Amino acid sequence: MGFDSITCNKLVWCTLIIALWTCTLEGSGHLMSSEGLLPPPKTLLEDPLITHQRTLVGGGPSNQYQRSLASLDRPVMGNFENSSLKIMEDVKAGLRYLFQTENKWTLALSGGGSLAMDIILDNLVEPGDVVLIPTFGLWGVRAADIVERYGGIPKKIEAALGSAFSLKEIEDGIVTYKPAVVYITNGESSTGVHQSLQGVGELCRKHYCLLVVDLVATIGVIPFHMDSWKVDAVFSNTQKALGSPTGMAPISYGTRSIEKITSRKTKPKSYFADLKNNWIRNNYWGISDPGAAQTFHSSYPILQIYALREALASIATEGLAHGWARHFDATAKLYTAIDNMTTIEGGSGVTYFVSRAEHRLTGTVALLPPKGLDPKELMNLIRQMYSIEINIGIGPMTGKIIRIGVLGPNARPDIVDEIVSAIKYGLKNLKK
Repeated sequence: MGFDSITCNKLVWCTLIIALWTCTLEGSGHLMSSEGLLPPPKTLLEDPLITHQRTLVGGGPSNQYQRSLASLDRPVMGNFENSSLKIMEDVKAGLRYLFQTENKWTLALSGGGSLAMDIILDNLVEPGDVVLIPTFGLWGVRAADIVERYGGIPKKIEAALGSAFSLKEIEDGIVTYKPAVVYITNGESSTGVHQSLQGVGELCRKHYCLLVVDLVATIGVIPFHMDSWKVDAVFSNTQKALGSPTGMAPISYGTRSIEKITSRKTKPKSYFADLKNNWIRNNYWGISDPGAAQTFHSSYPILQIYALREALASIATEGLAHGWARHFDATAKLYTAIDNMTTIEGGSGVTYFVSRAEHRLTGTVALLPPKGLDPKELMNLIRQMYSIEINIGIGPMTGKIIRIGVLGPNARPDIVDEIVSAIKYGLKNLKK
């Protein structure tokens, strides 16, 4: 039986398709060959994962609350199944309690406190906006850098390292520079300084500017009342007093800051951070319409959300006021021990970097080492002998101080006793 032209054409096409498919398989086999590949890292093939149990008292990160740590073993769920969304709602409610606010735009970002600082300023600062930044350490300097990158005009008023600003000094800065935003670090962790917020919110309302506060070193440690103190936007991280792993950044925007964001004439610079358009349009975290379905903006780290939820549950179970008192008592006990540590075995002891007691942070303590002692040697010795991690300063104070943090679950009398014993041991054995 003969073939007509249509049948012949079909056979030709089938033959071509089979030939192309065969070439594809042969090509993919070549691509999947190990020939010519870089070798896998030996350490991943031969070495096990090695970690060490530490008491983390360097001012951050801290150890985690047990509930938070245990949650990382939970099964991973889909981002938009109802069980996951319920956990996100719990986180929002817990953060409102933590910040003492009813702000609808209260959520947690994927990233640390530095990313939160970036996102807060990206959304609130438009080109040409003046931002007043009382600066007394690393974080004011960094905020000024970020403001400048977004086209804002940072105006720094500066205090000596180890000191804070009076309310009058802040008001003088506001009157002089007429800022759109005042940016204040509540706890300057690089120097161990507490900046009071008393009266600053009222000043900002009086002079028609927004108040943004960095709470990284203070939230959960000392009293804070976002709504009644008239604070317009705040951010934090999760690895200090919140007792959760590093990697989430709680933020909250009040009504005035939301108005500023939604009425701005330019888009924020970052797509990810764009609260004016992208997050609202996508109803990410349910912040544009809590009753509407939440849609995709980006994949959030569900295990980190579990951990933050359980850390907030730990804080809520204890109660904020009790937690503040616990941090105060632990810090006071540490201060008393330091006051008694004037001499160690006949050698000079540690002294305070922050000379005025009213300027010293609760929870994070900055100490000057004895003359001739290298803080890094002390840190290494204490880690080796006690498995305790202290810190030697950050930013302008790197290598110049001993930084100790009694934060979150580590704000306990027994932890303070361990720290004091370790420091005494280190000072005695490193005495010059």
